[in-house]
Amino acid sequence: MRVAVSVGALRPETGGGYTIQDDLLAALAKVAPTSEHDFVVVADTRALPAAAQSLPVIDLSVSRAASQRRAAAGRLREAGLLGRARWRPSAADRVLQRQGIDLLWCFNPGAPSRELPYIAMVWDVQHRRDPFWPELAQAGEWARRERFWSEELRRAARVVVGTATGASEVERYFGVEPAAIRVLPHPTPGFALSAPPEAGSVPSAVRTSSPFILYPAQYWAHKNHVTLVRALARIRARGGDLRLVFTGSDKGNRARVEDEVTRLGLTDHVDHLGFVTNDELVALYRSAVAMTYASACGPENLPPLEAFALGCPVIASDIPGAREQLGDAAELVRTTDEAAWADAIERVWRDQRRARALVRRGRTRAQRWTAEDWVRDGLGIVDELGEVISLWRRA
Repeated sequence: MRVAVSVGALRPETGGGYTIQDDLLAALAKVAPTSEHDFVVVADTRALPAAAQSLPVIDLSVSRAASQRRAAAGRLREAGLLGRARWRPSAADRVLQRQGIDLLWCFNPGAPSRELPYIAMVWDVQHRRDPFWPELAQAGEWARRERFWSEELRRAARVVVGTATGASEVERYFGVEPAAIRVLPHPTPGFALSAPPEAGSVPSAVRTSSPFILYPAQYWAHKNHVTLVRALARIRARGGDLRLVFTGSDKGNRARVEDEVTRLGLTDHVDHLGFVTNDELVALYRSAVAMTYASACGPENLPPLEAFALGCPVIASDIPGAREQLGDAAELVRTTDEAAWADAIERVWRDQRRARALVRRGRTRAQRWTAEDWVRDGLGIVDELGEVISLWRRA
């Protein structure tokens, strides 16, 4: 069977999506020779991920206007306003047909064709569980996500999610049959598992040698930076000489975070580093008192897995899915309870026995599921669908 692996034009600044996709592509290149299937990558070659270059590539570059026309035509067909007689395959459909593709396997959300069987990838459907966050609700974003996921998930041959919590959300919100859903946990990022002991140095923008807590997250409102700033104010009011280091790109809420820092008189105790390289991030994890992951959305996230692999204690939001993903390897805190965050941070900071126990359990958990494990289990889904597709596919 000829399987096309669909990837997106993601950059390192994208965050977790880029990390997952790159790791899975690299793992597939290693594992593919063990499979009976023929794998190719389908992508917009104008922004081809580096890891994709180790596999054959089919170019799906289309103009933005053509992409919009295809989406509009698809909506008309779904509404019954464009009959079969007037249907014409899209440019992507024509390319995939010419290349003899039997199955699409998506390594990021968004199948390039819904005319072929495809395995959908879901990172989250948080617009349904938490529709009030501005990045999920404003400028038509909620409607866009709802339309996208309604079409993507209901047409998929299989749907891959990271946790049982995510599976229940896909089933409940979009009516996907449980038999079509597969749980493949997010793999621990490869850069964290393979980082050499001497990798990287703490960025010079970290202004003092005082102990610090780290939060690697882009500045979305739902990432909840403000609660950590308030928790730091409580710790410092009790005499704790601790700093807070943020990394990540601004997605619209950094000014609100900076306003809170100023209001609480913490300007000299909070560093905003912006996007950092993997080597710098490794050094920050290894130097931090703890990694705090305060996100209000899930159901799973990558940074706690990175921290586990690099020996950094983790304190995380107790959101649906967190206990399943993190187990007993993290301190879990109610998302917006600043007092509880302050207490948890101080416990890990001042109780080295507790911190060492978290590190030990975290390292064990980080090794449980890698990108190669994910791909090998994914190949089982491909094999399963291959038995059905063989009933009609070309010899």
